[in-house]
Amino acid sequence: PATIATDITPKRLKEFFSREDGTYRVSADLREVCLFSSHNLLRDPPFSKLDLITCRNLLIYMGPELQEEIIPIFHYALRNNGYLFLGSSENVTRHARLFSTVDKASRIFQKRGGMTPQRLPEFPLAAAARHTVPNTRQRATNGTLQEVAERLLVERFAPAYVVVNAGGELMHSSGGTGKYLELAAGAPDHNVFSMARRGLRMDLRAALHKAASTGQVAIQNKITVGTNGGRQTISLAVQPLPSDGSADPLYMLVFRDIGGIKAESEDEPVQMTDDVESANVSQLERELRETKERLQITTEELESSNEELKS
Repeated sequence: PATIATDITPKRLKEFFSREDGTYRVSADLREVCLFSSHNLLRDPPFSKLDLITCRNLLIYMGPELQEEIIPIFHYALRNNGYLFLGSSENVTRHARLFSTVDKASRIFQKRGGMTPQRLPEFPLAAAARHTVPNTRQRATNGTLQEVAERLLVERFAPAYVVVNAGGELMHSSGGTGKYLELAAGAPDHNVFSMARRGLRMDLRAALHKAASTGQVAIQNKITVGTNGGRQTISLAVQPLPSDGSADPLYMLVFRDIGGIKAESEDEPVQMTDDVESANVSQLERELRETKERLQITTEELESSNEELKS
């Protein structure tokens, strides 16, 4: 509307807007640098290192329990001193240690710097799941008791998993994958190699390549993945899924935690006994073999790409 002229400087109006029929239209140059994508706040891992989050008139439709989980997610997603813009009936007064108030009337808040990084919750959010998962009696109408039990077992107790094609494109995802995969800032990219957290990408690529080339399950053990402010040791299994031959082959990637999350600063005490030295040598030899396997896989992929280009 034309009233934006009261809040935007003449210089910015001229640079970023054009006047049309008594209103203002965003310039094509500004529109072209804006990227849009769907993002489910309750189920999708958050973006990171954002300068501004605008979330107006959404929290008022959520209960206090769910809000308690969402506000720390906003804190995680923002870079230090980033801004949070809420609706006129929303606030973060219960999270004063995470956000300071910039403009109370306009509901503009700023992330406090120097805070301990927030640990991401499991996705989908537990509070959301409790509100959205139908009860067993309702679900039994859509299948047998066995099907309902199996579905609940997978949702509640199974490890996190995703289904991808041979190129790593995401086809399906369970809850709880945010510890291993995250959306990067910028244009949406649903390739697991791009989404893999620090320390996971090379092992993921090697395991998927091995499963695709052999048709057998491929397992990578003791992978150290960088999480938000810590390190998680996991195992990764890649299982080829049955196919009728009419579609591209699909693979299930299953993530299993080994132990709990360790802080980045934690250093395990090491006593350099003969047994420890022997174990260290064995580990280094294993890592060397795995590195050679990855290099071999990369070489094969490059050779295959070169052959395709020649043809």
